[in-house]
Amino acid sequence: MPRFVRIDFYKTEDVDGHAVDIQDAIGQAFALPVGQRRVDFGDSFLLIHNVRRRGHLVLGEVVKVRMTDLPDKVSRTTGVAADLGLEADEGIGRRAHFLYDGNRSALLLQRDKEVRHPAFREGVARPVDADFHLSLVFKPNALERLNRMRVLRKLSFRVARTENPEALREIDLSAAHAIDLLNEHQGQLVDISISVGKSRRASLARQSVLRVARGLFGFRGEEVRRVVVSGREEEGASTEILDMFEDRLVYEARIDDRGRRLDPNQCEALLMTAHGEHANYLGNYRHPE
Repeated sequence: MPRFVRIDFYKTEDVDGHAVDIQDAIGQAFALPVGQRRVDFGDSFLLIHNVRRRGHLVLGEVVKVRMTDLPDKVSRTTGVAADLGLEADEGIGRRAHFLYDGNRSALLLQRDKEVRHPAFREGVARPVDADFHLSLVFKPNALERLNRMRVLRKLSFRVARTENPEALREIDLSAAHAIDLLNEHQGQLVDISISVGKSRRASLARQSVLRVARGLFGFRGEEVRRVVVSGREEEGASTEILDMFEDRLVYEARIDDRGRRLDPNQCEALLMTAHGEHANYLGNYRHPE
């Protein structure tokens, strides 16, 4: 059965936005015994798995396992439901395959609906106390549009409820305050817009807006659901809109999925192909300022 596989691209950076190579951290985390490598969340856990080298590249998997609220197995023939028969230390796992290029400080991560990029960071950073962040990589045409956008008029983002507003407070105080309001009133989502209003000449602080927007993207799939920047090339020009989730660099390919799960060899081949096609771009990539 044909199936689409999507691969997202990230840069690994320090807190100041400078490129940082984490291949040693990946290796150190994987070298730990499972009990020390595992990151526990009570009802679930995650860990990096099957890490191996291909020249200067590092490949592996991020595995996330759910331990509670497990489904039944059901017979297609009889319709009878039954317990999965798991042992007490077993759960239902999903995995996302990754490729890391330390020379370019670039991560390629197979997209999965449950194993998102924060899981990769947790799986590497927590066991060895590494400090790094993942930042999106724009498509070439989106990067060009954002570089042309010298007059920033508006930053909009959608934030979902979380029990930990402190996670956003260092990135943007307004997002953290919105989370406080959501929690207080039992809300689920809030939309926030920071703009210059009707002023024709005013502009938001460009570097500050881009820093906040990139930081908010780090919570994609978790608390932050949408980040949009709009602006103009110059005063009087037409307005351009950049959706940071839709305009990120993505590699897509269709595979013939004959089994019940993705073939690891096929995933590795797709990651290698995606890296080969975008290696030069990733090596020369610079965030807009």
